Amino acid sequence: MKVAVIGEGYLAATLKICAAQLGHQITAPLWEPDVTWFAEDVGSDGAEQALGKIWNHLKEISGDQVIFVSSQLPVGSLLTLEGFTEFRSDCRFSFAYIPENIRTGHGVEDFMAQTRFVVGTRSPEAREAAIEFFDQHPAKLEWMSPESAEMVKHAINA
Repeated sequence: MKVAVIGEGYLAATLKICAAQLGHQITAPLWEPDVTWFAEDVGSDGAEQALGKIWNHLKEISGDQVIFVSSQLPVGSLLTLEGFTEFRSDCRFSFAYIPENIRTGHGVEDFMAQTRFVVGTRSPEAREAAIEFFDQHPAKLEWMSPESAEMVKHAINA
C-alpha cells in the first residue's frame, strides 16, 4: 500500500517509520497514494490551524482518496471534513479517524506494541483500507463512529 503521511513533527515521523516497518511504501501526496494520513502534532490551541491545513490539502487532491486522520481535533471535525468534500464533484473522499496512543521518545515501540487500534469511520472504503494497512500488525481493530474515535483521542490525552 502506498501511504502519504502529512504532518510536521513527532507523530508524522513515527507513523512514517511504522508504516514502512509494516511493509508499506511511503510516498508523497503527488504520487497518488492509496491512503493519505494526516498526522499533524496539535497543541491545545492548534486544532483550528491543523484543520485548516487538512482543508487546504484536500483542495489539492485529485481523484478518489482514502483519508486517515490522527491529529487531535475537536469532536465532529471528521463530519465537517466529510461535508466539505461533498462540494467536490471531481473526486470522492473516504475518511477514518485513527487516534494514536504513543509517548514522545517511545513512539515506534508504542505503535508496534499496540494490542488494539481504534478506527472511526462511516466509509466501507476507509474500513477496507484500514484493514489492509494493519494487516501485518497483530493488533485488533476496534470499530466505531468517527465521533466516538475523536472522543477516544481526547480521553487518551486527558
